[in-house]
Amino acid sequence: MTPAAPTAESLTQKIAEITSFHFLDTELLEQALRHKSVIGQPSYERLEFLGDRVLGIIVAQTLYDMFPKADQGELTIRLHALTQEGYLALIADKTGLAELISTATEDVGKRASVKSDVIESLIAALYREGGLGAARQFILRHWEFPDALPDTVRENPKSALQEWSARNKYGTPTYALISRTGSDHKPCFTVSVEIDGFSALQAEGPTIKAAERKAAASLLAHLSKTRQ
Repeated sequence: MTPAAPTAESLTQKIAEITSFHFLDTELLEQALRHKSVIGQPSYERLEFLGDRVLGIIVAQTLYDMFPKADQGELTIRLHALTQEGYLALIADKTGLAELISTATEDVGKRASVKSDVIESLIAALYREGGLGAARQFILRHWEFPDALPDTVRENPKSALQEWSARNKYGTPTYALISRTGSDHKPCFTVSVEIDGFSALQAEGPTIKAAERKAAASLLAHLSKTRQ
């Protein structure tokens, strides 16, 4: 059984404490926190779509300004770490936003995917009512931009690509061996990787796994650039 929903006034106050922004459009705010399991009322899904893009541009711009010597690959690694599902779910828990999610059953609101979706939908609501400045204020208040380079994409680009693809509903990445050249002692494998809706990219490596990792990292960099 889900706990009683807070009143509009109480919800607005709690969100103001989290975001430093006071919503006047309470219907928009309530929608941003409402899961599709609540039948008969608009859910956060459309707002999530917008919020994903707003989050991306704000984090990308912040990283661009904070790390003037970072190349595209490094910026992509940093961007992924700060916009991935696990990180957003952590922020939802840390800020108390997770407790305000409106669902038909309590267990739905405990899912990391739902928590991260609500973070993005709230960002969209902030953008819709308060503009880019309101969304940026919320993000810069709760996101951390450490000097150390995250290892998520660098150490496991295939996993990172699969997570990105699943999160954005593009299915599972497909890898294919294109060719094998070189000698038996020093082979070179060429591998391609593709996800629905995007052109395949190729990479080379001394093993098939190494080539797949390089291809996944290249595609992630391309997707990050394309989706800004």
